[in-house]
This record gives sequence, structure tokens and C-alpha cells, in this order.
Amino acid sequence: MRLVQEIRRGFASLRNGKALPLKEVDAYPAYVLRMGTSYGVVIEVSSDVKINERFSNVRYVTEEYEIDGRQANFLYLSSDMEHLRNEFANICGAFVDPGEKGKEREKIEKAPLKWWEQMKELLGNRNIDTSPYNVLGEMVAYYYLFTNGKLVNWIGQINGSVDFESRDTDYEVKSTTMRYDSMIQISSQFQLQGGKDIKIFFLRFEESAHGKSIDDLAEMLVTAGVDRNKIEESLICGGYEKYSTGRSRKYKLLEMRLYDVNERFPTIIKERFADYGIPQNVVKINYTIDLDGLDYNDLHISLI
Repeated sequence: MRLVQEIRRGFASLRNGKALPLKEVDAYPAYVLRMGTSYGVVIEVSSDVKINERFSNVRYVTEEYEIDGRQANFLYLSSDMEHLRNEFANICGAFVDPGEKGKEREKIEKAPLKWWEQMKELLGNRNIDTSPYNVLGEMVAYYYLFTNGKLVNWIGQINGSVDFESRDTDYEVKSTTMRYDSMIQISSQFQLQGGKDIKIFFLRFEESAHGKSIDDLAEMLVTAGVDRNKIEESLICGGYEKYSTGRSRKYKLLEMRLYDVNERFPTIIKERFADYGIPQNVVKINYTIDLDGLDYNDLHISLI
């Protein structure tokens, strides 16, 4: 309890950009740290450890800091919820407590992500997105479009109404890991409506050690000529910052289709409500389309 109290005092007294050594764990160095609007605790880890995770209002990230006159790689457990700092101090205490003969500290140094996963499970929280294949699908579609000479902007991860847009065509990307299901979700009655041609990519994946990851596709896009900063901006907006674990999960592409959203494609658009109009107070319609039986082009792409 004395460790938690020391952490709380540090949270209350520290100024921005300052670190305070924790005396209760003197033999196993740890510090209270304030950086900008965030506050938390840090421990030093090996320089090859790279982590960038978050859930709710908590971050778990490695950063280079100069503390006590020495530059090193630190693992920073932080929050920006100032009114909950006393409660957060309890989690920080569990993180920096070295345990008997430093055994708990050794566990974190050897497997820092395991501690993070156990802590999230204990608190009953879930990842924001446990399905990186959705973002991977957009990146595969981007690679296909770009390498086939299509000039598009990737806007889906930056709250765009579609995933990709060009001067004359909008593209939506739908991905699944279901082996046989070909259902797609449409998030609003106007998602497939606009003044341009609209096309839908449908990709089927399975998780596999022999597949490709978000990081793999990022490098392929850069090699093909896409600006790395634009890729990273979209990934950050989608919750996949550099070194986050979802970026390394690998999926094998089983199938890739391209559908034209034309008069034969089943959609809900305002013109089809011309006679009666959309009922008053209905502000959003989500619906599911079964792609089975609809015309499509079977696409082939090399991800080697």
C-alpha cells in the first residue's frame, strides 16, 4: 500500500516532463512520469522491445526518455483521465511492484505483452478491434488499385463515407474470415449512393503463419510507391499504431472479388423510396446483403 501511496503523491506533485524515482522499489528502478496530459509509471526495458498498445483510456508504450541523466528505452503505463488518477495508481503499483526477489519485474521484462493481456482480461476490457483483417483487406485493395494504375485516396480509416475515392469511382471494401458465408454489412442507407460509379471489393481471409500482415502490406505499398506517411496516418486513425500487436497478425488471402453496384445490385437508396419516402424519424438503416448469386469479377493478385 505504501507503494501505491507514493505513486499517488507523485501524480499530484509532478510537473510536465518530470520523472520521480519510486523509493519503495529502489532496488528495481521505476519512476512516476508526467508527459503532456498523460501521467503514469515507467520501467526500463531492453532497447529491442517495441510496444504500442491502448485500450479505453490507458496506454502501454515504449518510448526513449532521458531520466536521471541517462537515455534509455522505457515502458510507459499511462492514462490521461486526471480525475481517476488515484484509482489508476493501483494498476501502476501492480505494474512496478518487483515481487519477491524481483520475480514479477523479471516476468514483465521477459514478456511485457503477456502482462498487458492479463491486465486487460482481469479488468474485463476488450480490444477496440480484434479483426485486423478488415484493415488488411483495405490495404490489399489499395495495393491492387495502385499497382493497376488507379489513382485513389484511402479515406476509409479517416472517417470517410467510402474506403477509397477517385475522380470517377468510389470503392468499398468488405472482408471476412467466414469460410463459406458471403454476407456483407451496409452501415447506412446512403453508403452505396453517390454521383459516381461504386464498386465493392469482397475479400476472404484465413489466419495463417504463411499469410501477410498489416506491416507486410505497408512495406509492399511503400515499395510500390505509396507515401509511407499517408499509410501510417490511416493506420493510426484505424487504431493500428506502429508496433501494435494487430499489425503483425498474418492472414492468407483465399478469394478476392469485385462487384459493380448497378441497377441489378440490391441496395437501399432514396430513389427507391420516391413514392412514399423514408418514414419520419427513421434516421439510419443498417442492412445485410447476401452476395451469393450476384455477378462479380474474380480478381487475382500476387502477395509474394
